Amino acid sequence: MAGQLPKKQNVNFPHVLSWAVIAAKSVHPGAWAPALATLLYSLFILTIAWYHEPWADEAQAWLLARDASFTELWTRLLHYEGSPGLWHTVLMAMARAGLPYRSEAVFSGLLGLASAALIFWRAPFPFVVKLLLPFTYFLAFQYVMVARSYSLLPVLLFSCLLLYPAARTHRVLFLALVALMACVSVHGLIISAALLTSLDISAVLKWKQQSTQLGWPPELRQTVKTLLAVR
Repeated sequence: MAGQLPKKQNVNFPHVLSWAVIAAKSVHPGAWAPALATLLYSLFILTIAWYHEPWADEAQAWLLARDASFTELWTRLLHYEGSPGLWHTVLMAMARAGLPYRSEAVFSGLLGLASAALIFWRAPFPFVVKLLLPFTYFLAFQYVMVARSYSLLPVLLFSCLLLYPAARTHRVLFLALVALMACVSVHGLIISAALLTSLDISAVLKWKQQSTQLGWPPELRQTVKTLLAVR
């Protein structure tokens, strides 16, 4: 009949929902989960940063970096800070660039976001662990919201660990990351020393294994084994 409205089609919502579930399952978690987790983490730290009130030692580091000269900072003032001067030097560059005090918290948050992204995208952990680990206390608050020198530690440590299997191929980059981590805090210094020591031990063991396969005289092989044993 002319002018009659078309008949309304019924939508089978359970059928549509089942197709949506099948489509979601067909997508590999690596294609969307890291991106979604990074977005959620960004919103999470932005929310915390909005309500976080900077502590006194956070302000002290900024004031030292803003008001002291580079020479005065490294020769006299860092003695009272209890940590190497990498963090203060970075803050000094930010202050000299005219950035406000709030940029210290923003920079610390960006470091935390970079650390979380390394876990979400590159960590060799089970899927659930990779998604939940950055939301734990230290990686979601202590090393992110509290803008201190150790805010640099997670991103440098995770970068070193990702590069560790190819450390001998990318020696300059690996040593640069290890050196920077050693300048973060005493904990960073200890971890850096442990990483370098493990590389040194693995190199010695490999050389020891190769030396036993060479056609050296028994006396020379015994001398090498004795020296390595003493080490």
